[in-house]
Amino acid sequence: MSEQRKMKSKMRELLLFIPNLLRLLFALLKDSRVSSADKAIVAGIIMYVIVPIDVIPDFIPFIGQVDDAYLLAIGFLRLLNRAEYKVIMDHW
Repeated sequence: MSEQRKMKSKMRELLLFIPNLLRLLFALLKDSRVSSADKAIVAGIIMYVIVPIDVIPDFIPFIGQVDDAYLLAIGFLRLLNRAEYKVIMDHW
C-alpha cells in the first residue's frame, strides 16, 4: 500500500471518529453523573469560541484559531478525565 493511500485511510478514520466524539461529549454534558463544574467549564469554553471577542483575535492567521482549538481540547480532555469510566462507557 502506498504512503498516500495510508494517509488517506488515516484521514478517513479520523473524520469518521469526530462525530462519535461529539456525540459522546454532548451526552456527557447532559448526564447528571458528570460534575456541574466540568460542564460549566466546557460551556464557558464553547461560548468563548463562539463569541467574536478573543484574547488572540481570529483574524491573526493560524495563531487566532490555535487558542480556540487549544481551549476546546483542554476542556474536553478535562471532562473526559474527570468523568467516571462507567459513565463514559455508557455513552460510548
